[in-house]
Amino acid sequence: MDGAPADVLATADTATMDSAKSAQAQGAQDFATNTMVLVTPKDNPAGIKTFADIDRSGVAYVACVDTAPCGKVAAALMSDNKVSSRPASLEVDVKSVLAKVTSDEADAGFVYTTDAVAAGDQVDTVEIPHAADEITTYPIAPLTQSENPDLARQFVDLVLSDQGQQVLRDAGFGKP
Repeated sequence: MDGAPADVLATADTATMDSAKSAQAQGAQDFATNTMVLVTPKDNPAGIKTFADIDRSGVAYVACVDTAPCGKVAAALMSDNKVSSRPASLEVDVKSVLAKVTSDEADAGFVYTTDAVAAGDQVDTVEIPHAADEITTYPIAPLTQSENPDLARQFVDLVLSDQGQQVLRDAGFGKP
């Protein structure tokens, strides 16, 4: 792990945490989950009502690149739902997908529930069939390099506490 010193690592998928475990992360615990939804601009110019509507001719939707966790999930959901059309563009991350939708550069986009919650009234949300089969799990762990191991453990404990879990639920995350 290069860069600034850290005490705790929280990752957007288990694969990233697994690679960090061999380096310096110990005792990883899942702290939240997330599922994908489809978002449209609030005015929904393409008239998207159901997930199947992204396969209509002329609908421009965006997703993440397949090397990002969000792209892997979106690709799996497109496969699960037999979507035959291709995304208009592949973005580096969910924030970029959301920006394309909120700036009316795309008719729809694959984002996590938490991103849809954060976007508030800028977007409408469309459920994706089989999204519950493609859950993203977020692990957290103190790092062996921590200069404050007790504080690192306290932070992890706070995230896992009822109070921490309520904050995460309010942001749209699911239970670990």
